[in-house]
Amino acid sequence: MLANVMDASLANTIKGHAPLRASQTLRSALRMRGKSVGSITYFYSAKNDQDVVFSSDLEFAHGLLLEADETVKSYDVDPDRVIAFIEGKGYLGSKPDAIVKLWSGRTRYVEVKYLEDQRRKRAVLQAEIQKRVADSVNADWCWFSEKDVQAKNRLLHDWLHIAPVLAQSRVEVKSRWEHLMKWVLEASREATTLGNLKRCTHDPWELVFSTTVLLVQLGKLRSDLEMRPLSAETMIAPRDVIYA
Repeated sequence: MLANVMDASLANTIKGHAPLRASQTLRSALRMRGKSVGSITYFYSAKNDQDVVFSSDLEFAHGLLLEADETVKSYDVDPDRVIAFIEGKGYLGSKPDAIVKLWSGRTRYVEVKYLEDQRRKRAVLQAEIQKRVADSVNADWCWFSEKDVQAKNRLLHDWLHIAPVLAQSRVEVKSRWEHLMKWVLEASREATTLGNLKRCTHDPWELVFSTTVLLVQLGKLRSDLEMRPLSAETMIAPRDVIYA
């Protein structure tokens, strides 16, 4: 149970997705950047250490799964920065919805669209153009759709619980980062579990939990969340390869 991993009050902060109502100004700004606007979500990206805006539920799910993906170093979904990145490569055509950078050094362009929309003539042409651009700069390209959400439904559900804890504790974690980081890395020099870390720590659990997740995101540790539900038995271990 999640209560075994974090305080119940924190676990109950989010049981689903309830996007905030965006102002008309924000909606207009997103449309001017070429984004279709549906259900807007404001979200703290721990992996990028900044707040981001998603203009649809599908884009929100994509972003949350990027947070969860331990092969992903960073990503950008801001339309202006995506455009600047693409144009910096000498390209002036159709832009992807996200630029994803992997720990392996690869870059991935992602177009986020529902399966029904992918079949539209304009979307097919858009995909062909983006694939050619990705190939020209030795990058990968892929769709992200509701099919990917269904395939990762359990992981997405876990991260709907993890994300608000990271957001709520970020200020205090930053202020105590050196101490918390050193303790977690020392405590997980050999494979352990979240339950063991909780039993051993003298610091507030939500801070230790957040630090552990951040160290996974930073490429210092690994977990088995991709394979198993979040629980006290979730495995935490050193990375076989530690990234700089």
